[in-house]
Amino acid sequence: MDTINLVLENLQYDGSREIQGYCAVGEIYIAFGIVAFPAENWYDFPFFVMESFVPQLISFTMGNTDSCLLRFVDGPYSLSLNRDSVGKIAIYCKENNTVIHSWEEIDFLAFLRSIISCLRAYDRFLYENGKQNHFSREIRTLKQILAT
Repeated sequence: MDTINLVLENLQYDGSREIQGYCAVGEIYIAFGIVAFPAENWYDFPFFVMESFVPQLISFTMGNTDSCLLRFVDGPYSLSLNRDSVGKIAIYCKENNTVIHSWEEIDFLAFLRSIISCLRAYDRFLYENGKQNHFSREIRTLKQILAT
C-alpha cells in the first residue's frame, strides 16, 4: 500500500487578494517518494484547492460515492480516486484527463491525515497574519471520520 501525501509549503500573504476571498498563495502538490504532482513546488491557490478537495473527500470517505475528482486551480491537473468492490482505493494523477501517475492501492487514512495537516497549516498561517481560521469545521469532520 502506497503512502501519498498532500504537501503545503511556502505560503505567502497577499493582502490585495482579500477582496477576492483569499489572501495566500503557495506551493501545494501531491508527493510520493520522488514523484510530485502536478510538480514539486507547484505554485497554486491553496485555499481554493483545499476548499474544493475537502467536500469531495468527505463524501467519498463517508461512502456516498466510490469515486471523486479533485482539481488543482492552475493548469489542467486533477486527481481521481476510485474505490473498488473490496474497498481498495486507487489514485490517478491526470493532466488533460490523461493519466500520468497512478497507484493501485494507497493508504487512504495517511492521505486524509496529510489533508488535515495542510488544513491546520493554512489556518495557522491565517492566524499568524491576523485573520480568522477557515477550515476548523472541515478539520473536525475529517478527524471524526478518522476516529471511526
